[in-house]
Amino acid sequence: YEVNSIPSSSIPRSASQFADVFTRSAIYQHMMEDLHGPVHPSLIEDKAKHIDPIPEFHQNFWDSTIRVVQRQITLTTRDTAFLVGRSVMVILMGLLYSSVFYQFDETNAQLVMGIIFNAVLFVSLGQQAQIPMFMAAREVFYKQRRANFFRTSSFVLSNSVSQIPLGFAESLVFGSIVYWMCGYVSTIEAFLLFELMLFMTNLAMAAWFFFLSCASPDLNVANPMSMVSILFFVLFAGFVITKEQIPDYLIWIYWINPMAWSVRALAVNQYTDDSFDICVYNDVDYCASYNMTMGEYSLSTFEVPTEKFWLWYGMVFMAAAYVFFMFLSYISLEYHRFESPENVTLDNENKGNASDDYGLMRTPRSSQGGGETLVPVAPDSEKHFIPVTIAFKDLWYSVPDPANPKETIDLLKGISGYALPGTITALMGSSGAGKTTLMDVIAGRKTGGK
Repeated sequence: YEVNSIPSSSIPRSASQFADVFTRSAIYQHMMEDLHGPVHPSLIEDKAKHIDPIPEFHQNFWDSTIRVVQRQITLTTRDTAFLVGRSVMVILMGLLYSSVFYQFDETNAQLVMGIIFNAVLFVSLGQQAQIPMFMAAREVFYKQRRANFFRTSSFVLSNSVSQIPLGFAESLVFGSIVYWMCGYVSTIEAFLLFELMLFMTNLAMAAWFFFLSCASPDLNVANPMSMVSILFFVLFAGFVITKEQIPDYLIWIYWINPMAWSVRALAVNQYTDDSFDICVYNDVDYCASYNMTMGEYSLSTFEVPTEKFWLWYGMVFMAAAYVFFMFLSYISLEYHRFESPENVTLDNENKGNASDDYGLMRTPRSSQGGGETLVPVAPDSEKHFIPVTIAFKDLWYSVPDPANPKETIDLLKGISGYALPGTITALMGSSGAGKTTLMDVIAGRKTGGK
């Protein structure tokens, strides 16, 4: 809207015209001279005396990290909907797997490897669901990191530590149900190694999806990237496509795939047990037929090495992958942040039609023809009302005590104040301070109490 005035080309109207006039002014020239000129020695002295001694962070690394870990654990425990939903899903999926494949036949290597693969896949895919939560926490981190609340490393460590109890509980419950009901090797050593491998896989995959959340601009990029990574994890895990069937130019994906190391380690943990290191098993002489023991033959069907040390190699790899993914997350959060708006659209300042994007505040739209809207300027008219001053002194208001009807509770205690005509008086106070009660008492809307 514009006020009708005498047409003149020298009068700036648009933002760019005002900017041009300002850049030609003496004020702009003096400001730029001060900006590009040498720094005054007194300012340098003040900086060295007052600013430089102030540390970037007011807490040391360990105190800050402990506080952030406590906060993250509190946030995790408060999310009861996530915890309950995740617990129910883990128990139901564990019962589903174990009931369908209850007490399987150990000689069926395809079935045994399939359950191992699905167990690893379940604990891995479960972490992908946390990407939206990671993205929301990242936005809060950006604001708090700009204010130097804590170090980036403290935030990364807090997220990793907060995942340990969840990962341990999921691996323990799901792994115990699947391991004993499906009929894996009945030794405590093999069971503990099975649980440990699932737990480390859980942490490594959680670290991977946390890194994707840190390195992606938004959720629309993070989710597709996570699905693509899952596709590669599944294809090159050594079960859908065995090692020898993978082309040589893609074999490197197999060796850097955390799921492949986990499946291989769990298979070795199962079939290198002493109960399978025999020639005759279920009336089948494997040494005579295949020149291998029963365990070695079962592993060879999926081209899995038979040495026991591959189990320990798998654990070392998962620990290294966990640390590496957390380090990448730190690099992304510290040096590659997505703090600026992703999609910014600037309307043409000469655009005649009004924007269709209206918020809660609504104003008249300009005509569709794009012409100027003239607003006549008229002198203020006389206001036909009588100015009134509101004043109150030592105002009290009490109501009966519900617990003891003979006693009263004072809601207002000796309140005094005034409001002048032609002014706006604000009542400031926290929720429950009595602002609404005061207004109701002044207006005479209270029917109870005294």
